[in-house]
Amino acid sequence: MPRDKAVKYFSGSYNCAQSVIKAFEDTHEVSEDEIIKFKKYGGGRAPEGICGAVYGALTLCENNTEVSEFKDKFTKCAGSLKCRDIRSSKALSCAECVEKAADILTENKRKTA
Repeated sequence: MPRDKAVKYFSGSYNCAQSVIKAFEDTHEVSEDEIIKFKKYGGGRAPEGICGAVYGALTLCENNTEVSEFKDKFTKCAGSLKCRDIRSSKALSCAECVEKAADILTENKRKTA
């Protein structure tokens, strides 16, 4: 299950953004080079301060509907898409953001399959 993989990678040597995309590498043709490039998006360094786990998941969304649904569902859980806001509110830990991003992405993929 992608959630378990993402959590395992996050507790290993990958950051939040890398963990999410690596968890889906089998189903989304993610290369090792792409995973390495996502190292710069962890810890709130994704564009516009978005959570790295969110950023990774959004890059795997296939259309605007999927992006919108993902953002809505994640915001309901975390209160924001921005790393700094999530951390300061303590709505979710970084590991929980990785879990939630993988769960939502998996759920959305099942709906479209």
